[in-house]
Amino acid sequence: MNLYSRTNPTRDASRPARTSAALLGATLGALLASGAGFANPSGPQIVAGQVSILGSGNQLLITNSPGAIINWQNFSINSGELTRFIQQNSSSSVLNRITGQNPSQILGALQSNGKVFLINPNGVLFGAGAQVNVNGLVASSLNLSNADFLSGKLDFSSTGKPGNVSNRGAITTPSGGQVYLIAPNVTNAGLITAPSGDVLLAAGQSVNLADSNDPDLRVVISAPGNQALNVGKVVAESGRIGIYGAFVNQLGLVSANSAVAGENGKIVLKSSGETLLGADSVTSATGAREVSDTLAAVAGAGCGVVAGAVSAAAPH
Repeated sequence: MNLYSRTNPTRDASRPARTSAALLGATLGALLASGAGFANPSGPQIVAGQVSILGSGNQLLITNSPGAIINWQNFSINSGELTRFIQQNSSSSVLNRITGQNPSQILGALQSNGKVFLINPNGVLFGAGAQVNVNGLVASSLNLSNADFLSGKLDFSSTGKPGNVSNRGAITTPSGGQVYLIAPNVTNAGLITAPSGDVLLAAGQSVNLADSNDPDLRVVISAPGNQALNVGKVVAESGRIGIYGAFVNQLGLVSANSAVAGENGKIVLKSSGETLLGADSVTSATGAREVSDTLAAVAGAGCGVVAGAVSAAAPH
């Protein structure tokens, strides 16, 4: 058993292919070829807030005050391991910044009753066996400064050559939760579920979430050659889903259907180059009773290619 507890004042410690098969293979290959050792997160340094860390066997329990910031040398979770953040309430958040050279490989369980930010410039992989159950998740290889995190400003920018973010596991939030995956290239090949919440896959060199209440307006992206790819399932019943990039490839299931009268589901697919809905894809925002419950498949300045099933009809 190992116990680590510390309180620090806030200080600035911020750091500076277009085919689906090729992108997914390159993403996983780069992450796995790094040779990173799998284990619960290690090498913590408390930058802001009150944090206690208790490790026992295959479990790592972190209790943190709202707005805590932790720098980690490594942040990976092996299969059969559990990392849990115990927070004050569902609106509490913790920023985890990885300062080492390894990408994060989440193959086990990540849990929290609050919001977990994971910033690793080397990339983040949620493996096929990953089970993520949190009130909110932000996973990015772009930088988010400590000052912006503490002020609630979500302004991400790249330094150097940031890695990619890929999900092959299961990411789940309770009602109203948020899942943001942000990197130069973003791939979902697993399951993301956020009922009445928000799911964002944003591929770019910089991402500014200007308005968290509207997926049409909130994302400003600089992405000259970046791809957001979905070959898995993204489900936000009565919620909002946004997929953004220079190239948007929707080859799986994206669903924001509304099962309750008056609740509005919305999907936005927006690119600066091309938006592709594959032949076997399903993109659905049905069951709404309001005109505002629509599906927006937008190709920005480029052209849109729609080949799959698209549904945005209200009930009769």
